[in-house]
Amino acid sequence: MKLIRLKIRDKFRSLIEDFEINFRDPIKDESLNSFHPFCFAGLNGSGKSNVLEVLSNIFYHLECIVNDYPVFAYDAKESDPNEFELEYYIIQENNNSINDLDHIYIKKEYDKAPEMKVNEGEFEVITKSFGKSYLPDLIVAYSSGKMKQLVYLM
Repeated sequence: MKLIRLKIRDKFRSLIEDFEINFRDPIKDESLNSFHPFCFAGLNGSGKSNVLEVLSNIFYHLECIVNDYPVFAYDAKESDPNEFELEYYIIQENNNSINDLDHIYIKKEYDKAPEMKVNEGEFEVITKSFGKSYLPDLIVAYSSGKMKQLVYLM
């Protein structure tokens, strides 16, 4: 998975309202086939860990939706953050060329279930039957000490 952009509409920890980070240009080219880590470096308290945490929260929320947790245990309309946009490329299963990347755009509006758009398609509410194959299989986030952080998204 290659992250493109994250925007959170509401405040999250030390991240301000309407916080946005662009990880890379949304252009599909051959550079997406190679390994390009995105590294955060900055002073303590600058929000590096909060970016990792907000990504973890978003993907946890999406994973709960596609695994169809019961309503009494989990509500798809409530998350922290409660409004966000997320864009990324993800490789189609059993493929590995630039042409096999799907452009995923996820948006969640306040107190509504998240919606997903794949490539140039229409937005659809994420459900067990729609969405699972467009989420990463594994998310690992690591933060430790002074300026040591790692996020690995597959």
